[in-house]
Amino acid sequence: MPRAFTEEERREIETQIRTAAADLFRRLGFKKTTVADLASAAGISKGAFYLFYAAKEDVMLDLVADYEREMRAQMEAEFKGASDGGDALRRIVKAQVQAVREEPVLRDLVSGDLLQQVWRGASDRKRRESVESDEAFLAHLAAHHLPLSVSPAVAAGMLRAVVIVSLQREQIGEESADAVIEAMIDAVVSHIAKRGDS
Repeated sequence: MPRAFTEEERREIETQIRTAAADLFRRLGFKKTTVADLASAAGISKGAFYLFYAAKEDVMLDLVADYEREMRAQMEAEFKGASDGGDALRRIVKAQVQAVREEPVLRDLVSGDLLQQVWRGASDRKRRESVESDEAFLAHLAAHHLPLSVSPAVAAGMLRAVVIVSLQREQIGEESADAVIEAMIDAVVSHIAKRGDS
């Protein structure tokens, strides 16, 4: 029977697993990284790994959640200093699109079939947490910074779609990709942000 971990040990080990995963996913790629690799790099047994995560896909969703927490902190700061919430959201989405293009793990996740693999392989709990987190943050923005013309769920889905599509530069056409992506961001933000006169 595996030994019980204290709450502090659990937090430390989960952090070690995520740190190891970020490194291994960058170096080896998600598909080539095994649960045994993650466990070994975190200094635990493969069996102990499953006390923390149901699958390596859950670890990937936690890495995405960590990234989203950082982005949301930046968003909060941007909105607090903004006189126009729609313009602030445009700047934030553009920065997020650029950050995803530059971060290999996130870029790989949303640019191919890996996103579907991670989503299918993740536990129901992690999928639910991911969706609920996006919607809760959009609801928070709507309540405090930017009234929405659509539900938080629709706004979250539209923003996810922008990021996913923005990585399809080859299919868009490299020569016009930047202009297309910028126009798409403008259109989505204009649709999401409630106008003051409505």
